[in-house]
Amino acid sequence: MSRYIAKRIVWGAITLLLFVTALFFLINLLVPGDFMTQFRLGLSAEQRAEMAAELGLDRSLWAQYWDWMGGVLRGDLGNAFAGPPVAQLVFGALATSVLLFSAGVLIAFPIGNLIGRVAAWRRSGFFVGSTTLAAVVAFTAFPPALAFALERGLSNAASP
Repeated sequence: MSRYIAKRIVWGAITLLLFVTALFFLINLLVPGDFMTQFRLGLSAEQRAEMAAELGLDRSLWAQYWDWMGGVLRGDLGNAFAGPPVAQLVFGALATSVLLFSAGVLIAFPIGNLIGRVAAWRRSGFFVGSTTLAAVVAFTAFPPALAFALERGLSNAASP
């Protein structure tokens, strides 16, 4: 049984990884406009073709996806338009993200545990319905908004 569960977890993780990366890749493709016209205005047709070949935009979507996926697995997230590589920027923000996540867990776990215990004692009624609704709203909308506000606040406090 444990082998079956382990196998299901591994295949689930692989499926999730492929689905999330494919979705992220496709969303980037669906951004309106051509990639080169958004950031490099005034290019000639030859320069556009040269840039498309350099970026791999002239190849099939599958080839672009697998090249992109290989770069992600190697930690090569590409280059920023100005400044260091994207991976360096992401890893630079990792400490702030871990701090925000830890603070969120330290705040949310005791409150959620207490509300869950009270809701378990009162199995029906207004309290259970209202706390379930509040939990769904807070779980889906609040963390990104809080993370954005805290990140902006921390960066504003750290800037001169």
